[in-house]
Amino acid sequence: MHDIYDLVDLPIAYVPFRVQNLVLLALQRYLEAEAFRFVQQWLPKEAEANEWSCAEALELHKLFPFLKRHFRKLPLSAFPQKQKPPPNWHESICAIRHAAVHRISQNRTSLLQMVNNAIGLVWLLSGNCEAKKLYEFWILLDYTLPQTHRAQIDRSPAPVLQTKGSRRAHNRKTLQAQILQQATVRRALGGIFQAIEDKFVLEFRQTLKEIFPASRNQGAVSIS
Repeated sequence: MHDIYDLVDLPIAYVPFRVQNLVLLALQRYLEAEAFRFVQQWLPKEAEANEWSCAEALELHKLFPFLKRHFRKLPLSAFPQKQKPPPNWHESICAIRHAAVHRISQNRTSLLQMVNNAIGLVWLLSGNCEAKKLYEFWILLDYTLPQTHRAQIDRSPAPVLQTKGSRRAHNRKTLQAQILQQATVRRALGGIFQAIEDKFVLEFRQTLKEIFPASRNQGAVSIS
């Protein structure tokens, strides 16, 4: 997809919106599943009082006030890494849910950062084993999500013999020609690009299902 992206002049680090949504939903559901496992194990009565009967009933933005309220009830063994949460972990994790629920557009960099934040939370709650799955997900995204490298418009100095006015006219004509060429290419490749993107989204969806297999067990992640 990378060469096509350059030809149709998409923004740097553009990620198809459908892929963005798949990534955000997968992250949200995985984090909710891990959080549900945690509260079921260590705070079952309190979770029941909150009517958290399954992972889908638990909302990430409500997890942190819940943990703060019941923190003193948790034994040291509840946190495998025996470390304090990083600063602002509440905001960084809630941003994932907010982006998923409100379908806020992301780019390659922000998606990778969100996965990295999610790794930190899962590492604290569940340890290395569960965090490893998200780390592998991060590696997959880093490898898969498109990166574009824009060809820069030629801004080399005009010949010395040209006057200032003639240089401006030359640059204007060159830029107009480049814009016209890009528009022509975009029209010609529009259908091809859509077909390639559709295939990319389909393959990405299948990959997510392999990483986060659906299950009837509590806390399972389902990618639809």
